[in-house]
Amino acid sequence: MKINAKIAAISIAALSTCACVHAEKITEDDPALRIRLKNELRRADKPSAGNAKNIYAWVQGALVDFRSGYYQDAVGVEGGAYYVYKLGAREIMSARWYLDNHDSFGFALGAVNIKYSDHMLLKVGRFGTDYGYGSLPWRIPLIGSSSQRTLPTVSEGALGYFAMSPHLEFWAMWRTRVFNWTDSATGIRDEGVYNAATGEYDKHRPRTFLATSWHDKKSRYSVGASIQQDVSTQLQTILEKRFELNDKYALKGELLGLYVHLDGLSRSEISPDETSLVSGQLT
Repeated sequence: MKINAKIAAISIAALSTCACVHAEKITEDDPALRIRLKNELRRADKPSAGNAKNIYAWVQGALVDFRSGYYQDAVGVEGGAYYVYKLGAREIMSARWYLDNHDSFGFALGAVNIKYSDHMLLKVGRFGTDYGYGSLPWRIPLIGSSSQRTLPTVSEGALGYFAMSPHLEFWAMWRTRVFNWTDSATGIRDEGVYNAATGEYDKHRPRTFLATSWHDKKSRYSVGASIQQDVSTQLQTILEKRFELNDKYALKGELLGLYVHLDGLSRSEISPDETSLVSGQLT
C-alpha cells in the first residue's frame, strides 16, 4: 500500500512562572518569566517537496521569555532565548526546516518597551510577532503569523500600538530583519529581495505594516496592509463572528481575504505579478 503522507508529531509544553498559557495583552505591566520545552518528531513522505520529499527530524526545543515591569510606569525591557537541539536526523532525508540542515541552532531576543499611556505602546528591538505562540494578543493582519515549526516568528525593528477606544485599535510595524519558520538555515535574516539563484535575500529592503481592528465580545473585523520596495504591496482582511447556540455551544465564522502585488525587482516577465484569494471556515 502506498502512503502519500505519514506524519508523527509529539509536543510537550512546560510552563514556568507565567500564570496563563494564553496570549497576554501587549500592554501587560506585570513582570513575567516563561519557560517552555517542546519536543517534536516528524516523519513524512511529501511528494510535493520534490527532492526533499522524505522528511525526518526529531528535535527538542527550549524557549525562555522574560518581561520586566515598567520603570516609573514608562520604560521596560523584554527578552528571550530560543534553541532547537537535534535529537535525530538522517543524512538521506530532509529536516524540513526543523534544523539548520542537520544541526542544532538558536538565537536571542531583546527589546525596549516604552509606554506612553495604558493605551499607547512602542516596542523597539528584536521581539516576537507570532500570535500562535502568544507573542501578540490576537491575529493582526500581516503583522501576526503562526509558526509551523518549533520556534516562533520573530521580527527586528519597531512595533507600535494605539487603542483609540475599548473597541478600536491600531498597529504599525517597521521591520528590518525577520525569522520565519523557513529560516532555520540563516537564523535572523534581513528583510529584502529573494534571489532564487542563490537562495538568499541579497538586497536589503525594510518592510512597513499598518493594521486596524474593531471588536466587541462576539466579533472582530480587521484589515492590514504592508509595503516593501522591490518586493510587494499586500492587503489582508480578517472577519470573525461568533454565534451563541446555547449555554454550552457556539459557532464561529471566519472569512479571510488577501491581495498581493509584486513590485520592482520581484516582478517576473513570465509569471503573474499579482494574486488574490478568499477563504473561510466555521468552527
